[in-house]
Amino acid sequence: MCTDSATRGGGQERGERPPCTTPAPHPPSVPLLRAASACCFSVLLRTPGHPDPDGSTLLAIADALLQQKAKRDAGSDPRFRYWPDDYGVFLDWCSVHQRDARGARTRIGEEEVAFRDALGNLDLFYAHAWPTTLMLTSLPAARPYCERGWPTFEYAASCLVKSAHGSVWPPAIDAGDPEGRSPLDRAPVDPARFAESMRQRTFTNGAAELEVSSNCTRPPSRSPSAASQGSTSAAAGGRRRRGGGLRAPAAARPPRPLAPDVVRMNAVPGLRGRGAGALLRALEAGALPQLWGLSLGGGSLDKDGATAVLLALARAKGALGALVFLQLGGEKFGDSELMQLARSAETDALPPLEALVLSGSAFGSRGLRALGAALARGKLPRLDELCMDACARLDDDALEALLRPLAEGAAPELRHLDVSGSAVGGEGLRALARKLEQGALPALKELDARDLQGQGVEQGAEALRAARAGLCVTLR
Repeated sequence: MCTDSATRGGGQERGERPPCTTPAPHPPSVPLLRAASACCFSVLLRTPGHPDPDGSTLLAIADALLQQKAKRDAGSDPRFRYWPDDYGVFLDWCSVHQRDARGARTRIGEEEVAFRDALGNLDLFYAHAWPTTLMLTSLPAARPYCERGWPTFEYAASCLVKSAHGSVWPPAIDAGDPEGRSPLDRAPVDPARFAESMRQRTFTNGAAELEVSSNCTRPPSRSPSAASQGSTSAAAGGRRRRGGGLRAPAAARPPRPLAPDVVRMNAVPGLRGRGAGALLRALEAGALPQLWGLSLGGGSLDKDGATAVLLALARAKGALGALVFLQLGGEKFGDSELMQLARSAETDALPPLEALVLSGSAFGSRGLRALGAALARGKLPRLDELCMDACARLDDDALEALLRPLAEGAAPELRHLDVSGSAVGGEGLRALARKLEQGALPALKELDARDLQGQGVEQGAEALRAARAGLCVTLR
């Protein structure tokens, strides 16, 4: 099911990059989240025979979608500025063969086989890292959402591998929470305890209860999705302790490669110094040898945690040879943390990163000067994408501090630079144009400069386009 805006134009296929004159529907700084415009709804069934006999649930779904659009239009929450006009909607009940209105088993032959196969895999739509899950937890019913089996399972599955990003709307939205709290803070951390909580919920039949209980403790499926290829939440690797963060496994229990297929890990909010260090020590020991993406941004780290992560990354280089995507950042990630990262790059202690995401960070000129010096010396030679969106202290002087050390041929693979939502203005953009004319950043093709707070942005963008033919500069 797909909704279309009334002003939609053209026949562009989803996934194609629009021309430079047209803003991209999703920020290029997060290509892995383009599929976020697929919305999975978690709702309760109103009656055993029909999920929505009077259409009130369908109206609630429409209201939930309009609420997210209203956040975009009002501009009150910058995370929703890219909420799309077009999106796909997934409803599980409509997607599989069901019984008739009397509850009689009418599925026969291939219908029953397809239903059983779907029952064991529907969780992947919710557990996948990319689609957005909207939970309608406040629908009026005799037995509320939180006491139902399937809704509780969908809610929990949706919190395991999704991670927040400063430039994109939340990947899990509880539309029934009047305070707008993030469901990601309530991810299940103990499979056995979660399975026990599921046994206390009400299902329409015992077979479904048994199926869900087995899903709680089964190993990851081999389906070709990011969720089923071993993506996991950092919450799954430890136990939550009172006061937030993760408690490391006992010291006598050395890390083992229990999940060699895990390819991406997202930290839960509130990961503290000790927990962050324990996580990276496990990586250093080779627990996740195929890990290519590590997301520790979006407020998941405090200041001590950021320092612990950077030190551990330097020690863990040999065990993280597959790591190419690193997200740090957040309001606790300032100049000293960025300088530590630059020092690690200077000593070749970082993995071969291709994408470095520092969204919403608090660094300024000092930290960026150190990073620029490292790039000028040929460090991080494979870096393809540098994202510094929503960094409040990133102004013209700070951007010039990053650019000043760069000479001809510096940062040879950098294709995408994101400074959107920062305080950069025309002077900073003209400084970048001068560096391009001198031959720095030879591969740069895209600059995300949306919602800049500085002055003279339009003139700076013109200077950039004149300095490099074909450069895509996105301003709004």
